[in-house]
Amino acid sequence: MSKKRVYELAKELGVDNKELIARLEKMGISVKTHSSTLEDSEVERVKKEYLAAEPHEMVEKRVKATVIRRRAVRPVVEEASEPEAEPEAVARTAPGDGAAAGAGWPA
Repeated sequence: MSKKRVYELAKELGVDNKELIARLEKMGISVKTHSSTLEDSEVERVKKEYLAAEPHEMVEKRVKATVIRRRAVRPVVEEASEPEAEPEAVARTAPGDGAAAGAGWPA
């Protein structure tokens, strides 16, 4: 089993070391510095988290002084809906035109 350093994984994922360390802490993986090593299973778990097709973010809410509630929130993805049909333009003719005389236009 090979181990990977946090800074190597951060470089591979294209994120900052501090950002990855914070994300690892939220995931329950304890690391101290960018030089800490990660097991293969932890690396795979982190890659799945970062490369997931469905984006989500963690919301932290302090319930009490010693209790923090963390929830994963998945943002609502707007589906591409069909454009609404525009109301058809009613063809009107200018007043005084012979065709408009019977259409209710004043002559």
